[in-house]
Amino acid sequence: MDKITPFMDMIFTNGVKLIWLVLDLEYVRTLLLIIIGIQAAMFGYKVVMWVIKKIPIINIK
Repeated sequence: MDKITPFMDMIFTNGVKLIWLVLDLEYVRTLLLIIIGIQAAMFGYKVVMWVIKKIPIINIK
């Protein structure tokens, strides 16, 4: 394991630098914000629907 760890560290650090050479940082940041926003909205929807299903008067299934 001691010999593999520096090699893996080198691959990850240099791999990230190589990705930033190919992709624009602002573009990737915008895409990540959009994806995280969509995922947060989906999670919020699931939480709201779970709460609504717990109210017996409404009778939603």
